Amino acid sequence: MEKQKGFLFFRVFSLVVIIFFINLGIFVFNNIDFNQGFTGNSVKEVTKSTLSEIFDMPKISQIFLIAQWTLLILAIFYSVVHDKLNLKDRNQIFNINSYKFKNKNKTDIDILYSALKDKKSLKLSTISRAFRINKEVATEWCKILESGDLGVIDYPGFGEPVLRLKEKEQKESKETGNEKEKNKTEKNKEKSEKNNNKNLKKQKNNIKNENKKSKTKKNKINKKLKKFKKIKNKIKKL
Repeated sequence: MEKQKGFLFFRVFSLVVIIFFINLGIFVFNNIDFNQGFTGNSVKEVTKSTLSEIFDMPKISQIFLIAQWTLLILAIFYSVVHDKLNLKDRNQIFNINSYKFKNKNKTDIDILYSALKDKKSLKLSTISRAFRINKEVATEWCKILESGDLGVIDYPGFGEPVLRLKEKEQKESKETGNEKEKNKTEKNKEKSEKNNNKNLKKQKNNIKNENKKSKTKKNKINKKLKKFKKIKNKIKKL
């Protein structure tokens, strides 16, 4: 089983910072006059003298200093790329472990194929770390998928072998993904239509209730008017 790779950026960056302060300390130490003490003017003089010393260095030492810092910058760049690839591998391993947890009844090769359909390509080292197997066993599993026309083992000129999903399977997975999206959109449309119909029914019921209330109010007002007219007629008779 292959060991999991660690992150390099913080270690390389801390090493670069240490080397920077060592070089700075050497230049400052050579240009400090300890008898004068530390004042504002002495600090300015030290900075000027260190800069002048760097520019007045022999060409060989300047070339050595430039080569040193170019190598350190390249090391930082390499650590960033390495950590990005390592993070991608860890995400793929996490996804494979989640497949294993969800599909406990399936075989490891079935889980590998389902992960391959999702990710489209998997490194051999990622497979060996995810399933905790040797590279030889991982290559055998990849060959089984390749013999079943489910995947293709790619051997690049630089780097390790990669198991890739076959083009037919990619098309089928895309079609199934599109069908799922279509079904989701259709279901969402049906839900929205149902909700709209429910809202319309509610509005109609509210209008009916308001009309009923208005009719009852009108009937009450008419009854009161009739009573009032009767009272008027009685008063006239008197």
